[in-house]
Amino acid sequence: MPAFDKCHREIVRALIAAGWNIVTEQVYLDDFHPSYIDLQIEMNGEYRYIEIKCFPGNSVTQELYVAFGQIILYQALLLRTNNPIPLYMAMPHELYDQIFSFTEQYAIDHYDIKIVLIDRQMERIVRWIE
Repeated sequence: MPAFDKCHREIVRALIAAGWNIVTEQVYLDDFHPSYIDLQIEMNGEYRYIEIKCFPGNSVTQELYVAFGQIILYQALLLRTNNPIPLYMAMPHELYDQIFSFTEQYAIDHYDIKIVLIDRQMERIVRWIE
C-alpha cells in the first residue's frame, strides 16, 4: 500500500471536524491498473473520494505534475468502471495560494479537477472548489 502524505492526519481530522465520516482509507480502485485513493468519506449518504497532496518534495513543480497526472488517471479509472463517486484533491490552502497560477486554474477547469482546501493549523476545511 502507498505511504501517507505528511499532512494526511491533519486533513483527516479537518474532514471529521466538518462532519464527514471516514469510510475507508486506501481505497483500492482496479485490478487492471492497481491504484489506491487515500480516502472515501461520507456524510448524510453523500460519498466522496479524497486524494491527499502536500507537495513535500524539493521541486513543487514536479510534485504538481505528478499530482495532476495522478488525479486525471484516477478520474479515468472511475469513469471506466462507472463509479459515480466524485474525486477531490485535498491540499493545504496556503500551498494552493502560493503555487496555483493561471495555468493550473485552466487545468483545474479543463479537466474538472475538484479540490478541497484545508487549514492544517486549525484542522478545518477552508473551501471546496467544484
